[in-house]
Amino acid sequence: MQPEAQQDGVNVAAFGHPKQRVLEVLSSLSYRTGELSSYLLEIAQGVSELKNFSYGFNAR
Repeated sequence: MQPEAQQDGVNVAAFGHPKQRVLEVLSSLSYRTGELSSYLLEIAQGVSELKNFSYGFNAR
């Protein structure tokens, strides 16, 4: 069995590259529909996901 791919302490096979996930979340946020409350909710959920994502280092 091959060892799992690790980068900066993160299992790359399970989560992809951490920077890639950050870009995916940020690029998914788009205010196009005119519904500000749902857009702000998407931002809050995206920030929450990124805050809880393990980057392999202690971010403060």
